[in-house]
Amino acid sequence: MAAPIRQKESQNQSQAAPSPCRIAPDLVTAEGYLKTLPCHFPDQGGMDGFCATRFEKTKK
Repeated sequence: MAAPIRQKESQNQSQAAPSPCRIAPDLVTAEGYLKTLPCHFPDQGGMDGFCATRFEKTKK
């Protein structure tokens, strides 16, 4: 996830926030990405691995 994500002038990348999205804080990286791994939530059978980021549209 170190590679930069190409952004348009009309959008800003914003950090995933645990509380508004109801995301467990340990699933959010220091850079603000949502990152899940198969080893997460083993007591619930695990989960698929994903990486996501959040973009907000900016006004021009």
